[in-house]
Amino acid sequence: MIIDKELKQNYINDFMLTHRIGQPVKTDFHFHDQFEVFYNLTDGTHCYINDQSYTLKKGDLVLINNMDIHLTQPPLNIDLDRYVLMFTPELVNVFSTSEIDLLDIFINKCAKSSQAIHLHNDQSLKLISLLDDALYHHKNRTFGYQIYRRIKLIEILLLISSFFHSDELSISHTTDNDTRAIKPILQYIKTYLNDELCLEHLAQTFHFNKFYLSRLFKKTTGTTLNNYIINLRLLKARELLKKNFSITEVCEMVGFNSYTYFISTFTKNIGISPKKYSMQEWSKI
Repeated sequence: MIIDKELKQNYINDFMLTHRIGQPVKTDFHFHDQFEVFYNLTDGTHCYINDQSYTLKKGDLVLINNMDIHLTQPPLNIDLDRYVLMFTPELVNVFSTSEIDLLDIFINKCAKSSQAIHLHNDQSLKLISLLDDALYHHKNRTFGYQIYRRIKLIEILLLISSFFHSDELSISHTTDNDTRAIKPILQYIKTYLNDELCLEHLAQTFHFNKFYLSRLFKKTTGTTLNNYIINLRLLKARELLKKNFSITEVCEMVGFNSYTYFISTFTKNIGISPKKYSMQEWSKI
């Protein structure tokens, strides 16, 4: 998904860093081509990543890759205080070596454990110092900032890598009753993405009243079942387009019954048509 307009002014040369206090720009499940580092400074922040749920504390660090569908919710009536760092994987790949893959923590490490960890005070101070330093040069366009901020990006990723390679820092997933109730539904949707996934079918499959299920999903995630399914289908469509499947094949494989609706929905949410997206991705090879 394209970068939000509000953030574009901070996103230059495949890199964006901001310290923001306020409501999230995106209040629905979404995804993007960039990798994301989310450093949370607000107790009680709720975060969904794929079919996992986290209730974050101040000092929690979250990693999100370009195949994760996610949603962040601050506590009710409280502004969210956080640092957000986003970058394209291509930018970082050139700095990786055979010994150290800087993207490994976003893909392999997170897949094996948790995508969110809690930092101790001294670790938080080190990370914030690097983030603030990079942010100063990033915002003020100081002399040599384009080189300097890349250096800081690598320092930040190296520091974060050292954090994530300590299993003691993994934090637990949320285990409240509502979250437990919808987790199997999230997993089912992902497994049967190209099937009929209307509210009635899901309610019948999981033995819920359809109106209760609709309210439960909205209450727990802040969005509707339909929005979640559409975004997950678009995420899968984007992945398949990168593998050179035809647009017609992709439309069928991700469960869109209408070719026209698929084109319009993809274009509206991703920012370009499926055809242009596919051509853009293959031009990188």
